[in-house]
Amino acid sequence: MRHLVIAAHPNTKSFNHAVVETYVAALEKRKHRVEWRDLYAANFNPVMSARDSAAIGHGRPSKDIRDEQAAIRRADVVTFISPLWWSGFPAMLKGYLDRVFCAGFAYMIKD
Repeated sequence: MRHLVIAAHPNTKSFNHAVVETYVAALEKRKHRVEWRDLYAANFNPVMSARDSAAIGHGRPSKDIRDEQAAIRRADVVTFISPLWWSGFPAMLKGYLDRVFCAGFAYMIKD
Protein backbone atom coordinates (compact mmCIF):
# COMPACT_ATOMS: atom_id res chain seq x y z
CA MET A 1 0.00 0.00 0.00
CA ARG A 2 0.99 3.59 -0.55
CA HIS A 3 0.80 5.81 2.52
CA LEU A 4 0.96 9.58 2.71
CA VAL A 5 1.81 10.87 6.19
CA ILE A 6 1.24 14.58 6.80
CA ALA A 7 2.88 15.98 9.91
CA ALA A 8 2.06 19.38 11.39
CA HIS A 9 4.23 20.29 14.36
CA PRO A 10 6.91 23.00 14.30
CA ASN A 11 9.30 21.23 16.69
CA THR A 12 11.25 18.32 15.23
CA LYS A 13 12.02 17.13 18.79
CA SER A 14 8.32 16.90 19.68
CA PHE A 15 6.33 13.84 20.69
CA ASN A 16 4.41 14.26 17.42
CA HIS A 17 7.59 13.86 15.38
CA ALA A 18 8.49 10.77 17.40
CA VAL A 19 5.03 9.37 16.57
CA VAL A 20 5.56 10.11 12.87
CA GLU A 21 9.00 8.50 12.83
CA THR A 22 7.73 5.39 14.66
CA TYR A 23 4.68 5.11 12.39
CA VAL A 24 6.73 5.53 9.20
CA ALA A 25 9.32 2.99 10.39
CA ALA A 26 6.58 0.45 11.18
CA LEU A 27 5.01 0.90 7.75
CA GLU A 28 8.35 0.61 5.96
CA LYS A 29 9.20 -2.52 7.96
CA ARG A 30 6.03 -4.04 6.54
CA LYS A 31 7.17 -3.05 3.03
CA HIS A 32 4.58 -0.31 2.54
CA ARG A 33 5.52 2.69 0.42
CA VAL A 34 5.55 5.84 2.52
CA GLU A 35 5.68 9.49 1.53
CA TRP A 36 6.09 11.82 4.49
CA ARG A 37 5.18 15.51 4.35
CA ASP A 38 6.34 17.78 7.18
CA LEU A 39 4.35 20.96 6.54
CA TYR A 40 6.61 23.15 8.68
CA ALA A 41 9.88 21.82 7.22
CA ALA A 42 8.42 22.29 3.72
CA ASN A 43 7.43 25.89 4.57
CA PHE A 44 3.94 25.16 3.30
CA ASN A 45 1.97 28.40 3.02
CA PRO A 46 -1.30 27.80 4.92
CA VAL A 47 -2.87 31.14 3.96
CA MET A 48 -5.74 31.02 1.46
CA SER A 49 -5.15 34.17 -0.54
CA ALA A 50 -7.63 35.97 -2.77
CA ARG A 51 -5.50 34.80 -5.70
CA ASP A 52 -5.76 31.15 -4.50
CA SER A 53 -9.50 31.45 -4.11
CA ALA A 54 -9.96 32.89 -7.59
CA ALA A 55 -7.64 30.32 -9.20
CA ILE A 56 -9.42 27.45 -7.46
CA GLY A 57 -12.75 28.91 -8.55
CA HIS A 58 -11.53 28.74 -12.15
CA GLY A 59 -10.22 25.19 -11.73
CA ARG A 60 -6.57 26.28 -11.80
CA PRO A 61 -5.07 25.93 -8.31
CA SER A 62 -1.45 26.99 -7.79
CA LYS A 63 1.42 24.56 -8.27
CA ASP A 64 1.96 23.96 -4.54
CA ILE A 65 -1.69 22.94 -4.19
CA ARG A 66 -1.56 20.72 -7.30
CA ASP A 67 1.59 19.03 -5.96
CA GLU A 68 -0.14 18.19 -2.67
CA GLN A 69 -3.23 16.96 -4.48
CA ALA A 70 -1.06 14.70 -6.65
CA ALA A 71 0.52 13.22 -3.51
CA ILE A 72 -2.94 12.53 -2.10
CA ARG A 73 -4.07 10.90 -5.35
CA ARG A 74 -1.04 8.59 -5.27
CA ALA A 75 -1.87 7.42 -1.74
CA ASP A 76 -4.10 4.57 -0.68
CA VAL A 77 -4.03 5.85 2.90
CA VAL A 78 -3.59 9.42 4.18
CA THR A 79 -2.61 9.91 7.83
CA PHE A 80 -2.52 13.27 9.60
CA ILE A 81 -0.37 13.60 12.73
CA SER A 82 -0.51 16.84 14.67
CA PRO A 83 -0.99 18.12 18.20
CA LEU A 84 -4.30 19.33 19.59
CA TRP A 85 -4.03 22.97 20.56
CA TRP A 86 -7.03 24.61 22.20
CA SER A 87 -9.20 21.65 21.16
CA GLY A 88 -8.14 21.89 17.52
CA PHE A 89 -5.19 21.29 15.27
CA PRO A 90 -2.56 23.89 14.34
CA ALA A 91 -3.40 26.66 11.87
CA MET A 92 -0.78 25.13 9.56
CA LEU A 93 -2.90 21.98 9.15
CA LYS A 94 -6.17 23.93 8.93
CA GLY A 95 -4.67 26.03 6.13
CA TYR A 96 -3.43 22.89 4.39
CA LEU A 97 -6.92 21.39 4.47
CA ASP A 98 -8.52 24.64 3.29
CA ARG A 99 -6.15 25.10 0.37
CA VAL A 100 -5.61 21.49 -0.73
CA PHE A 101 -9.01 19.86 -0.09
CA CYS A 102 -10.76 22.45 -2.22
CA ALA A 103 -13.69 22.49 -4.62
CA GLY A 104 -12.93 20.52 -7.74
CA PHE A 105 -10.66 18.16 -5.84
CA ALA A 106 -12.31 17.07 -2.59
CA TYR A 107 -15.86 18.01 -3.54
CA MET A 108 -17.94 19.53 -6.30
CA ILE A 109 -20.23 22.52 -6.14
CA LYS A 110 -23.50 22.15 -8.03
CA ASP A 111 -25.06 25.17 -9.69
